Amino acid sequence: MLCVRVRSTVVTPLLVVSCLLGLGACAGPAATAARVEPQVQVDPRLEQALLAVERALRDGDEEVARSVLNRVWAQRPTGSTATVAARLEDLLAGREATAAVRFAVRTSLMPQGDGTAVVEVWLEASSTDGVERTLQPGSLALSIETLTVDAACVETRPTETVSLGSVPVVCGTAAQGVGLWKARWVLAPGAMASRMVLRLEVRAGRWLQGDRVLSAQAVPVSPGKAAMAATSVAALGAASGLELLQLARSPALTRESALLVAVRIPPEEHAHALRLLGEATDVDVEPVLERLLPAVRWLCGPAEPPQTVAGMRRLLLQTRASEPARGELRLPRSPRS
Repeated sequence: MLCVRVRSTVVTPLLVVSCLLGLGACAGPAATAARVEPQVQVDPRLEQALLAVERALRDGDEEVARSVLNRVWAQRPTGSTATVAARLEDLLAGREATAAVRFAVRTSLMPQGDGTAVVEVWLEASSTDGVERTLQPGSLALSIETLTVDAACVETRPTETVSLGSVPVVCGTAAQGVGLWKARWVLAPGAMASRMVLRLEVRAGRWLQGDRVLSAQAVPVSPGKAAMAATSVAALGAASGLELLQLARSPALTRESALLVAVRIPPEEHAHALRLLGEATDVDVEPVLERLLPAVRWLCGPAEPPQTVAGMRRLLLQTRASEPARGELRLPRSPRS
């Protein structure tokens, strides 16, 4: 690794500096021993501050890193000390740029006359700090997790990944969309409904911000969702979490009837439907939970749904403990009819 010489006889490691000046990943001790690394001399008065910035960046505490680095700049460093500070500044500014943008996968579904639908996927981007910047990703990869159920409560869960190459994304104060993917969605024969969760991975790239080029690493993107029901199911109209709860309290409850309601609940209401079930302690009995299991698995989506009634009970207890979304109405529990 590169080292910072602070006195003629003392050498202090500075891991972030070695990463930045080497323009690559930090090498381990074994790799370091295999070659002679140059040493960077910094102003001894600023050594501890630079180390503090390095530690804050390593710990993911950008606020502390910015506070300490601003104090370093206030001392007007020169020479190699300024070079080290500038490398740290670029790394920190890249993280700040990443934190200042909001990325979300959005979808639209266009039903076709033949019972299929065209699904369009785009990336919505906006800047929260008033600075316009452009993301140039190394590449983009779209992971598509699909859950399909039939009237017998049989599930299929295929997953595929689509490579999208590198698509520049402009982030301004107003949300802007960049088209990513478009495909025809065809339900399998006998399917009752299908839903997708779409996750976008932004592989390491760079930010173009004014005349600066900054590192773009670990860019978070909110996933997108889409759902489609068979024509005969869609004709029944949308359902709600309250309707599912009422069915759970009814003698008419079966695995099939509960699933038929669940697949008609809009995706944006799935979490609320789960919370209603979690708060209804009167449905927390083994026979009822067993009949609700396929419906709850649908509401959870492709991501690790409960496999058993015991797992489902734990999930509903967690939703009971969670806070409702802002503006969401908590409905009172009512006795089982």
